[in-house]
Amino acid sequence: MHFRIWIDLAARLRAGNALRHFLSLLFLHHTLTLPFDMRTDGKNNLELAEAADIWDELDYESLEVIRRQYEAEEEKGILTTQTTFNYAWALVKSSRKDHQEKGVLLLQKLYKDDPSRRRESLYFLGVGYYKLGKYTDAQKIIGKLLEKEPTNEQAISLNQEIENKLTSEAYIGGSIVAGAVAVAGGLLFLGLRRARK
Repeated sequence: MHFRIWIDLAARLRAGNALRHFLSLLFLHHTLTLPFDMRTDGKNNLELAEAADIWDELDYESLEVIRRQYEAEEEKGILTTQTTFNYAWALVKSSRKDHQEKGVLLLQKLYKDDPSRRRESLYFLGVGYYKLGKYTDAQKIIGKLLEKEPTNEQAISLNQEIENKLTSEAYIGGSIVAGAVAVAGGLLFLGLRRARK
């Protein structure tokens, strides 16, 4: 199973041993490979996921490899930022709400605790909120990223997806209200008509 992990290139170079260890565990178990997307944005940051990629859920085995790595490091007291990010990313991509919620919590902690991962944390927090149906929160988070990177195509794309959902919900909400008003008006009319008889 192929999937991408978007990481800060400088962090990958600094944490080379941890990354090599993580990759060796993955290849040792032959459950997945990690083809890193090497296109950079000119600032040594790997590109973020396209909005369409947020729906590509990991298979169970891939998620389990990442979960076991996270739990093993946590148990030993050597939990790295990269492992935490990988696990949060995998959880946010899940279709299960409980996974998405846990992924959002991990990303919130990463955003707060590790300034070097704020860009990716913001983006995937936006993805997490979007997938949880918290579109207003998602829009605020992506707005923060767009303030810093107004030309970030992935953030612009995700923001458009969020705006489409908000607009769609507004139409649906308006239709429900209009329908309720029509039903209430009809019932009132029938009540008044019967009262006259």
